[in-house]
Amino acid sequence: MISAIVYNSNAGHTKKYAEMLSESIMLPIFSLEDAKVMLPKDSDVIFLSWVKNGRLTKYYKAKKYFNVKMVGVVGINSYDETAKLNFIGYNNINTDKVYFLKGGIDLTKLTAVNRSLIAMVGKKLKEFIMNTGNCTQKDYELVDMCENGRNFITKSNLNDLIGVYNNPFFL
Repeated sequence: MISAIVYNSNAGHTKKYAEMLSESIMLPIFSLEDAKVMLPKDSDVIFLSWVKNGRLTKYYKAKKYFNVKMVGVVGINSYDETAKLNFIGYNNINTDKVYFLKGGIDLTKLTAVNRSLIAMVGKKLKEFIMNTGNCTQKDYELVDMCENGRNFITKSNLNDLIGVYNNPFFL
């Protein structure tokens, strides 16, 4: 039986998802650091974290200490089934209960170096769009996110995860 939601957050998107999930399924939430103090080793948990360079941050620390039954992956990318399987393999995730939750970018919480990198990506994508005229709605969103930041957090993004958790055959 899952005893808590454990999260790792940087800009606050993952923490917000953990809070919304906690409200919906009535489980306590803990940051990873607090959970290691408050919960017994090998507790069954839902782990939420953010992606950096294709890696689910602090997942290895979480799975060393807890039995991670479900994973919420917070990031800016969308994943089709093949990309999801690649992500699970690349991160050595031990469950197929992996849910991708669109987060966002808070430019105010990035280091100057990371803000510069994000701005450069946005500029290059904008140049590509202007030179080719080939652009999707997703491309426009990405440029806007790089230039202005963006928040995609909604409770409805948690629906699949909540549905599986509430399924009596889940565990």
